[in-house]
Amino acid sequence: MKARGYESHTIDEAEVQFSRGIVAEEFCQQIREAFAGVVLGAGIGLGQALALDDYADKATQVACRARDEKEDWSRIPSRSLHDSFAFFDAAGMCFHLPAYMIGELTGDAVHSPAWTLTGSDRLSVDKFSLLSSTQRAVVRSFLKFVLEDPDHALDRDKIQQSLDGLWKAKDPN
Repeated sequence: MKARGYESHTIDEAEVQFSRGIVAEEFCQQIREAFAGVVLGAGIGLGQALALDDYADKATQVACRARDEKEDWSRIPSRSLHDSFAFFDAAGMCFHLPAYMIGELTGDAVHSPAWTLTGSDRLSVDKFSLLSSTQRAVVRSFLKFVLEDPDHALDRDKIQQSLDGLWKAKDPN
């Protein structure tokens, strides 16, 4: 890049972005492993959540649920992940969260899960109740990664509070 006339600060920024991309892909693999085999079960699916958000009648909610992906969260395209966090139950959150995190890390996400992961009220805590200790550790790593992301500069204090609270690493002893 230097030989092509780029300034040193541009080169430094490109190196940081390249390095973040490598780390992001490593996180994506950790997410895939930690959430492998998670199914939706009776949880609230993506279309069903959208129907709830739209105050749809019961028949519409059932029809939307019938179309929801229930077996493999990785088949959900990042671009179809709308802001449904408030309508997921614990099973729905556990099923969809890895898709949202990977979408954020790959830059394909329309909605970041970072803000949702910073909730500390009882309802927010309950939504994460089905996560295993391995999954919680992956979420913690994800939050630490986005803490340094310029796109989340305005959320840094809230993210740090959640890392010190809800997502605090458990003492193994």
